[in-house]
Amino acid sequence: MWKRILYFVFVLFAIEMGLFLAALPWSSFWERNILGSLFPSFRPVLLSNYFRGALTGLGLIDIWIGFSDLWNFRENLARLEKREQAARPAPAAGNAGQGEVAPPPPARKP
Repeated sequence: MWKRILYFVFVLFAIEMGLFLAALPWSSFWERNILGSLFPSFRPVLLSNYFRGALTGLGLIDIWIGFSDLWNFRENLARLEKREQAARPAPAAGNAGQGEVAPPPPARKP
C-alpha cells in the first residue's frame, strides 16, 4: 500500500515541479529573483530568453514524465512488485515458515 502512495506522490511531484519550471521563468517574480540581487553579474543570464526557454523545456519534460507515469500507473506498480518478489529469498524446504521450531542439535559428550 505504501508503494502506491509513494509512487502517486512521485507522480504529483513531477507534475507540480514541471508546472513550476514551465511557468515561473516568465512571471514577474522571476525578474525580482534573489539570485539576481545576490549575483548581479548573473542577472543577464537569468533574464535571458534562452535560459528561460531552457527551464520551460525542462518543465515540459517533467510534466510529460509525470503524466506518462500516471498513464502507466498500474503497469509500473506491477513491475515494481514483481521485481521485489524476485529479490525476496525463497523459503527454506521443510517446515520452515509454518510456525514450528527445529529441535536443537544433540549435545556432544566429551
